[in-house]
Amino acid sequence: MLDEVKVESKQIREELVARIVDSPLFERAPRLRSFLTFICSEAENGRGGHLSEQVIGEKVFGRDSGYSTADDTIVRVTARAVRDRLRAYFEGPGAKEPWLIEVPKGGYSPVFLERVDVEAAPAVADPAPVALEFAPVLSDAPTRRGLMAGLVFGGAALGAAATWWTMRSPPAAPLWRQIFDGHSPVLVVAADSVFASMQDMAGRNFTLDEYSNRLYLQRLETLAKNKEIDPILPRYARRQYTSVADLLLTNRLMQAHGHLANRITVKYARQIEQRDLREGNAVLSGSPQSNPWVRLFEAQLNFQFEPNVAMNLSTVRNRQPGTGELVVYGDGALQARDGYAVVALVRNLSGRGRVLLIGGTGMEETEAAGEWSLDAGAVETALGPRGLIDSQGVRPFEVLLHVKSVAGSPDRSRVVSVRAVKEP
Repeated sequence: MLDEVKVESKQIREELVARIVDSPLFERAPRLRSFLTFICSEAENGRGGHLSEQVIGEKVFGRDSGYSTADDTIVRVTARAVRDRLRAYFEGPGAKEPWLIEVPKGGYSPVFLERVDVEAAPAVADPAPVALEFAPVLSDAPTRRGLMAGLVFGGAALGAAATWWTMRSPPAAPLWRQIFDGHSPVLVVAADSVFASMQDMAGRNFTLDEYSNRLYLQRLETLAKNKEIDPILPRYARRQYTSVADLLLTNRLMQAHGHLANRITVKYARQIEQRDLREGNAVLSGSPQSNPWVRLFEAQLNFQFEPNVAMNLSTVRNRQPGTGELVVYGDGALQARDGYAVVALVRNLSGRGRVLLIGGTGMEETEAAGEWSLDAGAVETALGPRGLIDSQGVRPFEVLLHVKSVAGSPDRSRVVSVRAVKEP
């Protein structure tokens, strides 16, 4: 648990920042070092509230006064990378630091946090394959805090208890009736958030083959020995964490379909094999960056995620743009709060079952996509007029969503485009 308190000693703050920027995660990244040093200095001198994208771009990166932050995304891209590396630092070389630094989404002013029970921080170790299991939590007051309290994270392995509460389950949306049909087994595959952030930090993308065979771990070891990447990354990559978006989605599914719990299996992306996606129905959460198994179904889709390593962001490519549509969505031309998500219903690898893909260019976008999929009215409004819902249920489709976020949480989404997916 973290208690946000004021760090009384200026020296403590300065020494913490110095240790971080001199660590392997930052020492060979001058842009990230300059960004973190500047925002911490500004906050220390009482100017944290004035830290804006414009100010940082001009003061840190030498941009011209009044430059367009809509066209030049260097500050947003750098902030995202700094957040990732701070997380990696405090989970790795800084695991015993008594204080932490966070840069909350939605702003650039750093926050110093006191770490409680530092000795309990887990050491980095090879994870044992532990499946995600359901564990009921009896509660009369369902809250997000209650959900998170029912989820257990391990440094060596991820164990998550997807909770459902003693409350009336919401009605199942037509889309979800295609997945939870009452007789087919359902596999819910949670995203591998470590794999996504590791690729960002390493500046490399790995294939599904490298992921499924764990070859990427060997590649990282070689890169680290050759001093091409930070030496902490191979150890960091062995950790198993998923995102809050996945946990919230899993919880909502269990609320609506808890009576089918004996047919539902929830697994971490690193724990499944290709054959698991041949029989029954499945839900894959996350983009290919965090859930590489999505790649198996991309040939059926028009909207495909593409990582932009240089800019440290994910975009969506429109393979066959319609009138007025863009070729690429999320390439930095919009504001920092804008992102995109894709929801698609396709056939499984055998063609006998269905797979629902829910992913976004970031965690907030994935969360928004999950919420949209559970909104029966939104789904029917988007799919009904296009003849994608009939007496047999929902036909294979894909929807591109534009998502706006506020303070790190999805605020609203709108449908940009809808496509019918051709049956294989």
